Order: sequence, then structure tokens, then C-alpha cells
Amino acid sequence: MSTFKIDDDVPFTGSTPRGPKRKYPFAEMEVGQSFLVETTETEPHQVVMNRIRNAVFHANNGKLGTRFTYAPWAGGIRVWRTK
Repeated sequence: MSTFKIDDDVPFTGSTPRGPKRKYPFAEMEVGQSFLVETTETEPHQVVMNRIRNAVFHANNGKLGTRFTYAPWAGGIRVWRTK
């Protein structure tokens, strides 16, 4: 079980490349749900963005028929399930 809180009804506000990893709750998510990966001084925005990019790439190529995307968000990176 993931430690990330899955949110409903947070609209996606742009388009970006795809990508996520097993530490994230991809398998538990329904279409339209999202979660926030927070950034900190010890884990800056770009480091987290690269990690999310890789994880979303693998998640999109894993389970057939699912798609995820991500974008910068206040306090971190938000990841949505889009399909």
C-alpha cells in the first residue's frame, strides 16, 4: 500500500511526457484520480520530476490500456491517471 494520498477531481492543466514507478500508487488509481509527490530542499523539483518521468514511462508501458501523465504543481509534481 502506498503512502501517497490519491485525490479525485483535480483537473489536469496541461500536457507533458509520460512516466511512474512501483513506489507510486498507479495500480490503485482510477481514471481521473491524481496524487502529489512533494518536493523539498533535499529533493529539488528537477530531481523529483526526473524520477516521476521514469516511473510514468514504465507505468504507461506496463498494464495495457492505462495511461498516466504529470505536471508541476504547487509544492511538487502531480500525477494523473488519464486512461
